[in-house]
Amino acid sequence: MPEVNGYRIKADIPAVDPQLLREETGADPARVKDEYLQLPDKLPERVKQLADRITSASLTRYDAVVAVEDYLKTYYAYTMDTRVPPQGEDFVDDFLFTTRKGYCNHFSTAMAVLLRSEGIPTRYVRGFAPGKEDSGHPGRYQISEGDAHAWVEVYFPGSGWIPFDPTPGFALPSDSGTVQAQERPFQGGPLGLGSRRPPV
Repeated sequence: MPEVNGYRIKADIPAVDPQLLREETGADPARVKDEYLQLPDKLPERVKQLADRITSASLTRYDAVVAVEDYLKTYYAYTMDTRVPPQGEDFVDDFLFTTRKGYCNHFSTAMAVLLRSEGIPTRYVRGFAPGKEDSGHPGRYQISEGDAHAWVEVYFPGSGWIPFDPTPGFALPSDSGTVQAQERPFQGGPLGLGSRRPPV
């Protein structure tokens, strides 16, 4: 059998226009609501209360999504040095209120749960960040196990599933042709947050 040295992947990166997403209206299909609004039966009430506070100034679905994304990027620390929550403790509650640090799995799971708590269909996605550009071959990227990543996709009735990345130091590629994960500094948001410690 011949050795495989690589393969080609074509990625369709959604063109995300914040203004168009803000203007979207319409109902979510029943199949989307049935599958992507599910929450743990024993989710602590304070998780829902936090979601309510984060999104309280949001006038649209898009604004609520960005408020949660920015909140997580701003007030929680990225680390690979994490712990397993104590037996019987909820994973998201432990991350949001106790450890306040984690990696992409923690951030993306928390964002999905917070948004679902607000009635916004969200799905957790695992895949790979774009990797490192191969300097000898423009347009080619080396992707390895270390590029594994998680993010969320949020459903917008007129646009379908739109990706968002709540992990500090990461941003998803945009329609501008950028294909590397990049740092995206916090730009502020509808909450006018200034402190680095989350008001939980």
